[in-house]
Amino acid sequence: MTRPNVRLSRILPAVMLFITACGGSPENEPVYGEESEALTMCPGPNIVTGIDVSSWQGTIDWDKVKATNHQFAIARVSYATSVDSKFDYNWREMKRVGMIRGVYQYFEPNIDPVAQANVLLRKVPKLEPGDLPAVLDVESTGGGRSPAQISAAIRAWIATVKAAHGRDPIIYTGKYFWDDNVKSSEFSTLLLWLANYSSNCPILPSPWKAWKLHQHSSTGRVSGITGNVDLNKFDGTRADLQELAGIPRCTAACDGDVLVAASCERIDCSVGGSCVSDTFGPRCVNSACPATGTAKVCATATRMGDCSNGAVVATAACPDASYCTATTADGAPTCVSAFCVPNSTERPVPHDDCFIERDVVAHCDAAGALSLERCPQGELCVTSGEKAHCGAPLCPADGSPALACVDANTLGRCAGGDIVDTVDCVTLGGRCTSAGGQAPHCASTICVASPSVVPEAHTACTEEGKLATCDAQGLVVELEACPAGMECVTSDDGFGECVSPGAGGDVGCGCTGGASEDAMLLLPALLLVRRRQAKKTRATS
Repeated sequence: MTRPNVRLSRILPAVMLFITACGGSPENEPVYGEESEALTMCPGPNIVTGIDVSSWQGTIDWDKVKATNHQFAIARVSYATSVDSKFDYNWREMKRVGMIRGVYQYFEPNIDPVAQANVLLRKVPKLEPGDLPAVLDVESTGGGRSPAQISAAIRAWIATVKAAHGRDPIIYTGKYFWDDNVKSSEFSTLLLWLANYSSNCPILPSPWKAWKLHQHSSTGRVSGITGNVDLNKFDGTRADLQELAGIPRCTAACDGDVLVAASCERIDCSVGGSCVSDTFGPRCVNSACPATGTAKVCATATRMGDCSNGAVVATAACPDASYCTATTADGAPTCVSAFCVPNSTERPVPHDDCFIERDVVAHCDAAGALSLERCPQGELCVTSGEKAHCGAPLCPADGSPALACVDANTLGRCAGGDIVDTVDCVTLGGRCTSAGGQAPHCASTICVASPSVVPEAHTACTEEGKLATCDAQGLVVELEACPAGMECVTSDDGFGECVSPGAGGDVGCGCTGGASEDAMLLLPALLLVRRRQAKKTRATS
């Protein structure tokens, strides 16, 4: 708006003398400006903020404006009969984003007031719910018109607009402009929009006892608007503002999970909660919170929150790569590492694992907290069973393909320096071995008693009493039952043999109980020869 003549450095003379024939003034007759002190008004306990705009603000991003705390906006429709080039856009966009909107017209008293009013009415033929009453911007004398002429023009404009809209317009002016140039109390029943940039409790034009809107700055900054913009206060609550904008009031209530607010706005509480009506009245209660009292909760997957009577009143973000869960032992919400606890339904348990970096061991505690241990130079994180620790790399550092024993029971395939696939040797009836410089492989537990035993070709007895033939890789290549009347026994040299019951696994000298002492001395040598012959026979067979 072009600024009214707001000059708070001086006060109009407060007393006007009326001389009558008898030398006095009529008793109780209202006299303009008769108060001896200027009247000021401070805002009440509740205010709603808003802006007013014109083509001077250019193309406004109303979505950004809506995202601020400002609840209403008033746009200029014209300068007298010259239409504002941005009005149509502003009027449409204010409605689209859901702001309470208003229209004002800069008034020139020397131009036909009805013609000016008709410019406004062509653009805003009627007021809709959410529209404030039209505003007449009174801050020009029209080239020196008298107070009586200015008042007559104002009167004609108001009558025209009120007849079309069915509502009393609002007067925008400044204390000193009105008192100096209009000097009329005729319009004091209309709501006042007062321009004053120097006080939170501005001085009122003499005919008014209160302001409803206060334009308190012309240099405001608002997201979505380039440059300065006028800032305003509405004296009252948002519900009061909605009532002035023709938005009907409702009795607040829950309609299922929909909250019907006093403004008649319907709010879907089912998105993240439910509608509850209790001693606090109808309201949306967050599903993460108890309806009454205070509590710590997971407000979102990544934020902890403080609840108060069903609403999340404060939140704090979990650290990076963490999320909020209530699955800890004590059930209290806490932030846990996503590495330690893969999803929010799992309970944190202490464990170690290899981290993303190959030379780092990750330690997870019972609370789901993560701590990292970097391995000494030349070592990588490896796993033995379910435990991770620092050790010699299992896979070639150059990334070439290879096999590796991940642990005693698991054979792994290496690619790119990492284990990319595994085989459970136990399901094959064996264990993983690389003893004796052999390539890692799953060997039968029948043939290889422990991972440290070097596989070799030999025979062995199974738990079922069968005779197994093992190859040099520790794999069973033949399995046969012993002939009838014989049993499989393991001889002193570790080979399995089918022998008659009671014969044992060693070959005697055939001597009777009276064998000579010399024959008994030769027995160990004979047994040794027997073992060597058996090994040679199996090796060439």
